Amino acid sequence: MKNKLFVLCLVAILTITLLGSSSTAQTSSTNDLFKSVESLTMFQAAKFNAHYRAPNTDQIETLLEQEGIPLPNPEARALAVQVFRQMWAERNPTTPNPDKLQKLLETVIEKKASDLHVTTGSPPVFRIDGKIVSFDTTVLTAPDLT
Repeated sequence: MKNKLFVLCLVAILTITLLGSSSTAQTSSTNDLFKSVESLTMFQAAKFNAHYRAPNTDQIETLLEQEGIPLPNPEARALAVQVFRQMWAERNPTTPNPDKLQKLLETVIEKKASDLHVTTGSPPVFRIDGKIVSFDTTVLTAPDLT
């Protein structure tokens, strides 16, 4: 009985040790992947000097492969694309704010509005039962709308 208990404890300890080392290796490879994407020449500038259309997923993957960034599995590929998009959005001067647009669209649904009117320099307005209504006084900027 003592031998079985000892073997079970030993197996549990080895399993925990192996799981811990694989998650440490995964965290390390995630950090390496982030640093690799961050080191791309295009991301050396704090901001782009013009507005560029964001590449699609296939274009991003092709670019990363051409730059020699390893994408060994689907998870690494998805993470690399996500990091690339984040860095792109931080540098593109007129990248839209998808969260702000999402909140506006949720308000349209919530208030049962038929229209949403957005103009740079003005707060958004909604058409509800034929009347123009404003719920928010926050002025929209070009990045919110492009």
